[in-house]
Amino acid sequence: MENATALGMPMLGICRGLQELNVYFGGTLRPSLAAWRPESGQMHAEKPDRPRDRQYDAAHSVRICSDGALFPIARAVAAQVNSLHNQGIETLAAALKREAWAPDGLVEAASVIGAPTMQIGVQWHPEWHVATDLLSQQLFAAFGAACAAYRQTKKQ
Repeated sequence: MENATALGMPMLGICRGLQELNVYFGGTLRPSLAAWRPESGQMHAEKPDRPRDRQYDAAHSVRICSDGALFPIARAVAAQVNSLHNQGIETLAAALKREAWAPDGLVEAASVIGAPTMQIGVQWHPEWHVATDLLSQQLFAAFGAACAAYRQTKKQ
């Protein structure tokens, strides 16, 4: 992350990637969402009664900040996302902007403030339903475009 940030490289952190981005910039994590709020533990936890391919179905909504870096990608202020984690952001690092949050207030997406390109982390797993989920498609399309643009700057 240090090199990517210093070089202005695009980054897309997924699940733990969002958490690592936050910790790298000085934020903290809640080690147990269930200990924080039992209902949060249930909302975000793995669903062991579901088959593996259904574990990553939509679990809850997120609100998307209309003045952030995620909004132009999502083109919406709300979305449904999957959720399979038992820890989450407690204190958001000062270098990050909250981009989306769950109904319980937990940060679900954040971006690097002042980044010259896409440097975003999301708590959910967009890779699981990319063939059918519009937000997943938009995230990966934006990340691909940011990577292509970055590569072009290095060719010059």
